[in-house]
Amino acid sequence: MKNTNSNKNKRTKKQKKINIYSSKVPTHHNKKMYNCESKLHSLRSIVNDKDKFDHLIHVYNNKPSYTIGNLTTIKGSLYDHDAIISNIKYNKYKIPLISYNIEGLCDSIKYSKEHIKRLYKEGGFIDYFKKLCKPKCIICLQELFLLTELDYIRTLNEKSIKYYINNRLSLLMSISDIELGCIRYGISCILYDKSFFKLDDKLFIPRKNNNIKGAIYVKLKIKDSGFINIVNIHLKAGQVYNLGLLKRQKEELRNIIDTVLKYNKNTPIILVGDFNSSKIDKLIS
Repeated sequence: MKNTNSNKNKRTKKQKKINIYSSKVPTHHNKKMYNCESKLHSLRSIVNDKDKFDHLIHVYNNKPSYTIGNLTTIKGSLYDHDAIISNIKYNKYKIPLISYNIEGLCDSIKYSKEHIKRLYKEGGFIDYFKKLCKPKCIICLQELFLLTELDYIRTLNEKSIKYYINNRLSLLMSISDIELGCIRYGISCILYDKSFFKLDDKLFIPRKNNNIKGAIYVKLKIKDSGFINIVNIHLKAGQVYNLGLLKRQKEELRNIIDTVLKYNKNTPIILVGDFNSSKIDKLIS
């Protein structure tokens, strides 16, 4: 399998092979973080213009029954991340695997007139998200809610919390012309075309001391044969100068991979999402 934007055949101690797929262009645009989440995010928008934070990692032992296409971006996002996409070729099918950090729709907790316009205007979030909802798609979303929203949600009663979360998911799923299934844990979720996939298994792997953020593993049964195993990734963020950040991210990723491989042995898995690092090679070294 030849891929100009992947690093091939790295091996873990258990002799698993690992391929890395990264976009040739930046996936994260710091300037779009201004006035969205926190003062620190706004400050960071002034420095370090662009990064490659969103990647795909393929972990396997024996040669899988599918091939993975080059990783590209879908430009035009209102928020700091552009969605990434790789087409998985499985027998006669092309499966669009997409990852997108929606940054909690930015200022959605305010539901201001400006925010509503940004959602529904021509070329806004609704139009952009429609581009992602392709037949046979799998869409991994990160940051359904911002930390500021989570602080607000925690002040609500259980019924209101459920309504608030379902309202956000309903908005996302209503955009699509295809019927989507949804698996959500914490502030991440995986959407998939229900006419083509059937959920076979799922697992949430929380971060250490954090049950809101973590990785979601799903095993999806393909319509007429076979399975595909996907992990939605959202690693810990931090500033590039944070001491020990790379080590913590590396430990988090290793725990995710080890947990999934222990849970479902000898199964090829595809990890995709926001790794919050452009040093993807070092995260798996």
